[in-house]
Amino acid sequence: MDPGTSYYTAVMVPSDRRSRKQRSRRDPVARELGQAQADIMNVLWRRAAGASVPELHEEIRSLLLPLKAIVLKVLSVAASYGTLVVVFQWWLGQAVLGWIPIFLFAILFGLSMDYEVFVVSRMREAWDGGLETGRAVGAGLARTGPVISAAG
Repeated sequence: MDPGTSYYTAVMVPSDRRSRKQRSRRDPVARELGQAQADIMNVLWRRAAGASVPELHEEIRSLLLPLKAIVLKVLSVAASYGTLVVVFQWWLGQAVLGWIPIFLFAILFGLSMDYEVFVVSRMREAWDGGLETGRAVGAGLARTGPVISAAG
């Protein structure tokens, strides 16, 4: 390791042109850490989706909307991870610390699901109140839009 380089920079963003396999042979600790993080993320994804779909299904009595919510959450978190890599690894040249993606997933998924339930619940209330579907969607968005915009 070059003097002045951190452990994460040397392991995660090596400056040499060796293959990934050659680098992983050099540092089995980093490989094990990466596997442990991947295992944790798999458990988090499964539990979050497994808990969210039945919860939303019971709340809004639809199977399509919870599945749509999960797909959109996956896209949102993937875009956040991509931005994280671009900023830290490509722009700053530093590796992303191992706990940041796990923490980021928990925060993003929790907040976005909370907002999803908030919006769809207001739409459902308007629909139960006798509005047509299109008007109920508009009423739900009109009631929740300012609150969500102010929060974010």
